[in-house]
Formats: sequence, structure tokens, C-alpha cells
Amino acid sequence: MDVPRHAVIVMPDHDPAQARKGLRDIHQIDLARGLACANSPTGTAVIMNDLRAHCSPSRQKVIEQAARNLAARAATPCPECRQPGWGRIDWLTGRTCAGCGGDVPFLVRGTLDGCQGCGATVETPTQTAPVSPAQCPACNP
Repeated sequence: MDVPRHAVIVMPDHDPAQARKGLRDIHQIDLARGLACANSPTGTAVIMNDLRAHCSPSRQKVIEQAARNLAARAATPCPECRQPGWGRIDWLTGRTCAGCGGDVPFLVRGTLDGCQGCGATVETPTQTAPVSPAQCPACNP
């Protein structure tokens, strides 16, 4: 749980209304656990990561990267209509098996970029080489 860098939530089993949040001190966590167990009909406590951004430095990094991605997308114009917001809208899946030549449907083969304004899209293949039969559902069921 990476305490004290990350905070935790402690609550009685089945009662989130009594949750104590943002706990980073082992002594406070232990006290909250004891109270939660005493207030639980089953005598058990739930201890979980507090995923609120200000309590989770790991999550802060993910949120920062998402904000950078959003800013980059907002700054990228559509090659067709020049409206801002051009970027990836989906992953393209389906690769070919090197053994049987069949389709391996769950592996990524590229990206689909697009514009939500005019609907223009561009497929960009990123993985075009056939995959190992070990990854094929027909060759390796």
C-alpha cells in the first residue's frame, strides 16, 4: 500500500459511512482498524488504498499524463477540416498467424485516428509482422 507515501481508507465491513480516509500513519491506521472491527457486525475491517488524487502520488502521475495527452490532442488540428481535437479514437486489432495464416483477433495491429467534428479517419498500422503460433487461438488453443 506504500504507506506513508499513499494514504489508506479504513472502515467496518459493509459500512462505508464510517470510513476514515486519508490515513498515512501506521498508528492511526491501527487505531482505525480496531474501531472498524468493533463497529462491524462481522468483526472485520476493510483497509484499501485511498485513490483520491491528493492521497495517491502514483495516481497523480497518471492524471498528469492524461492531462498532457488531452492538451496535445486539443492542439492537434484535423488534417481534413482543421478543427482541433484530432487523435486516436480506437485500436485496430487482428493480426495474422505465422503458422496457419489465420486471424489472431485480440492482438493490436495499429491505431485509428479521427476527428469527431467531420468524421475523417486514418488507420495507422504499427504491428504488421505475422505473430507466433503460440499466440494463435487455432494453433495454440
